[in-house]
Amino acid sequence: MKRIGDRRVRVRNVDGTHKVLAALSPHRCDADVYINEKMDVTNLVRYVTEKKETDPEFTYFHAFCACMGKLFYERPLLNRFVLNRKFYDHGDVTLGFVAKVSFEDDSKETLSIVTIDPDDNIDTIKEKVLAKVKSVRSSMENKTDGVVNLLEKMPQFLVNFVIWLLQVLDNYNLIPTAVVSDDIYHSSAIISNLGSIQCGAIYHHLVQYGTSSLLITFGPIKKEAVVNEDGQIEIKDMVEIGVTCDDRIADGFYFAKSILSAKHIFNNPQILESPMKEKINYENK
Repeated sequence: MKRIGDRRVRVRNVDGTHKVLAALSPHRCDADVYINEKMDVTNLVRYVTEKKETDPEFTYFHAFCACMGKLFYERPLLNRFVLNRKFYDHGDVTLGFVAKVSFEDDSKETLSIVTIDPDDNIDTIKEKVLAKVKSVRSSMENKTDGVVNLLEKMPQFLVNFVIWLLQVLDNYNLIPTAVVSDDIYHSSAIISNLGSIQCGAIYHHLVQYGTSSLLITFGPIKKEAVVNEDGQIEIKDMVEIGVTCDDRIADGFYFAKSILSAKHIFNNPQILESPMKEKINYENK
C-alpha cells in the first residue's frame, strides 16, 4: 500500500539550462507549449475493428490509453514534472480522465485515474479503464469527488484557503494519497478522446496545482487523402492530436523523438500486446 512520499522521486542530476528554466518560469502554466500533430491511424483502426469482433466493449479510448502508456514507458522524461522549482519523476505511470455518467449537458462528471503497470498490455489496460468507468457510473462519486463536493458547500474565502493549503502540502508531498487517488491533476497525463463526441482536438492550459505535465486530446478519426513516400495519393485514417506540455521537463529534441515514437506505436499497434515495460524494436515495422 502506498504511503505519503511514494508518489514521486526527486531528480538531482538536472542540467543548468533546465534549472534556469524552472527559475524563469516557476509556474507550470507559464511553461505551456502546444503541439499539433495529425497521425496516421490506419493500422490502429484496422486493429481496433478486429478486436471489437471478439470484444464488443473495446473502444478507441482503450487503444489510446494503451498507446500513451507505452509511450511513457518508452520515453520516461515525459513522466517528469516540476513543482516549487524542483524536478521529480512520477513513481508510476497514471492517466487521468473525466468520465461523464451519461452524455447529457447536465450529467455529472467524475475524475478518474488509471495506473498503467509495467506488466500491463492493451487488454489489461482496457479492463482497468472499463472497471473504472463502470465504478464511476454505479457509485457516482470517489474520494477525490468527495473533497470537491465538500468544497462546493463552502464560502469562497474558505475554498481559497483550502486550495492554498493543498498547494503548500503538495509542494512537500504531504497530501494524503486517498485525497488525490482519483485527482487527474496528479496523473502523468490527462487525456481526452473528444472524437467520441465529434469534437476536434483542443488545447487546454496546464495548472500549477498537482503534478501533470501533459494534457492530450484526440479528435475524431477521419478519412483523408495523404501523399505517400512514393508521391502517390492514398486514403488514410487520420487523427488530430492536441498536446499541451510543460517544456521544462525535456528539450525540443526529446519531444520531437517522442512524437516519432508515438507515430510508430500507432502504426504498429500489435506491440501493445506485449508488456508496457518492453522496449520497442524500431526495426520491426
